[in-house]
Amino acid sequence: MAAPTPHTEGILQALRRHGGVATSAQLVDALGVSQPTVSRAMAPLSQAGAVQKVGAARRRRDVLPRTVRDVGRSVPVMR
Repeated sequence: MAAPTPHTEGILQALRRHGGVATSAQLVDALGVSQPTVSRAMAPLSQAGAVQKVGAARRRRDVLPRTVRDVGRSVPVMR
């Protein structure tokens, strides 16, 4: 697992402020850093399961997973 960066806590706080869902651009604006810096800070969060990626390309969002009683944290989404 990659080591946490100084921005990992800032990402979690920004996601909480955005209701648990944010685009990469929103995180860049919230932290005042570059997009590659946000991507590097997201790596350990994604690997640990603290943040999940939903969607693809321009529609991709970073989300905070939540636990649903009797279901858990991982719910398959089908199209």
